[in-house]
Amino acid sequence: MVFPSVGILLRPEGCLMRCQRNLVAWNAMLSGYVQCLRIEEAHNLFLDMAERNSVTWTTMVNGYVRVGMIDKARELLDAMPFKNVAAQTAMLTGYVQSLRMDKAVELFEKISARDDVC
Repeated sequence: MVFPSVGILLRPEGCLMRCQRNLVAWNAMLSGYVQCLRIEEAHNLFLDMAERNSVTWTTMVNGYVRVGMIDKARELLDAMPFKNVAAQTAMLTGYVQSLRMDKAVELFEKISARDDVC
């Protein structure tokens, strides 16, 4: 069971092994780990996932940003098979929060050049 608002994850792996393992369930568990700042567990779950979508990738980018692992977040963003505005915005936020304005501007210009933002 996931109770991220109070920072509790109760034996999530057992639930996933017994429950139907679809992408929605995996993404919910991944999000729970990220919300509880349990990035190592989130990373391991991410690696175990047979299927990933834009929600999966964006959740991990956001998770790395939230714990200050900005370079790891960028590595993951660069590895994404499909870029999306949510992941790119999370990355921009990470750069700004870590005062890496040069990297924020560089990424923003790259996004703008591809017409991904208005």
